[in-house]
Amino acid sequence: MINEKEEIKQEDNLPGELLRVYSDMVFKEGESSQNSPIFITVAGQSGSGKTTYANKMFKGKNLCIFDVDELNEMLYGWLKSQGKEFVSGTFPTNPVFFGFLKKGIEERRNIVLQGTASSVKFLGNIHNAKEHGYSTVSLVIATSPERSALQSIERYIKEFEKTGKGRTFPIQKIVNDAKSLAEVIKIQEQNMINKDPKGGDLLIISGLGKSGNLEPVYYRSAQDIGKTARLCDFAGLTLPGFKIYSSAFEALITEQNADRSRLFSEPNLKDRLKQLSECINDPLGEELLESFKSILPSKEDKDYCLDI
Repeated sequence: MINEKEEIKQEDNLPGELLRVYSDMVFKEGESSQNSPIFITVAGQSGSGKTTYANKMFKGKNLCIFDVDELNEMLYGWLKSQGKEFVSGTFPTNPVFFGFLKKGIEERRNIVLQGTASSVKFLGNIHNAKEHGYSTVSLVIATSPERSALQSIERYIKEFEKTGKGRTFPIQKIVNDAKSLAEVIKIQEQNMINKDPKGGDLLIISGLGKSGNLEPVYYRSAQDIGKTARLCDFAGLTLPGFKIYSSAFEALITEQNADRSRLFSEPNLKDRLKQLSECINDPLGEELLESFKSILPSKEDKDYCLDI
């Protein structure tokens, strides 16, 4: 956790107008809850649908929604309005973001945090919330890296067409984040089994249902049934009456494999990739698409052969 002096110094590097707008936007809905504040994490690799899911589930429910990409997008927009270029690494958005998150926790606001869980440090946010008296829910989106990569490319093209600059994300990092996420939830679940507060109160793995919507497929609670029911009610979730899998790790991997099979059996995948290739007209976008092709099954795999 960054200290107060460092936080102030780094905030000075960001436009004050931007920080005021972001602060007003994040904190306008999440009222303080002195008795039992809620801390919800939504984890998944970039392009997994965290923002769409969080906005659908939690907007208007007395929750501060923290998404570092949102702060970055506001920064891009502000720079463009000033006729300035964004230079990677110039603005310390991550430390500022976590400074705001720290403030929210200290004020005991109800919070949703979206992140890739690309390292075990992600669990430190849950532990910090527990130390401040929060009840915690961990939602993990179990989409495949391939689908996340495809959605990242589609998002890139939409943003590029709209603003002239897309939010690129190295495909290999998406794959690496998927592996890290699996390790993080294994550690988290073991903490919960050992009743270590670092694991939090409730862990939910969500996969894509037949309708294409995310739905809970596995959960583990380190607390009593009544508390689990309260957390689910607050988050607007209905858990299945039985556990399909023996562990969170098994649930994540099996759901990702099932999603991968569905993706590569989609009859329009080849056409979609061709359309994406035609739409991208700058080097970064081409690199993104080529990276996606590199993680597709090989052409020797008859089930998933894609000649693109």
